[in-house]
Amino acid sequence: MNITAVRRVGFAKALVNYFKDAEASTLGKLFVLLSVAYVVMPLDAIPDVAPVIGWLDDLGVVAVASLFLSKKLGKYRDGDPQFAGEPVPVRMSPRPRLR
Repeated sequence: MNITAVRRVGFAKALVNYFKDAEASTLGKLFVLLSVAYVVMPLDAIPDVAPVIGWLDDLGVVAVASLFLSKKLGKYRDGDPQFAGEPVPVRMSPRPRLR
């Protein structure tokens, strides 16, 4: 019995595949890097010293970047970008029959 399955890759590996792909948008890669830098950097549009309000701009950037990545990384979670979405054949032994 020949069953096909799609290999799934973790988020970190998919992100690495996205950044390695030469056909992926340079602006998209730059957006991801800048959003991470914005959250990590101490300089913000609204300083983090102000409780709750100071964290909302960081939360907004993280939300938009997460939405962007969830849409873009879908094809990279299936393996290498050049083979994205194609099933990988898997051989499985048949189950024993019960009588």
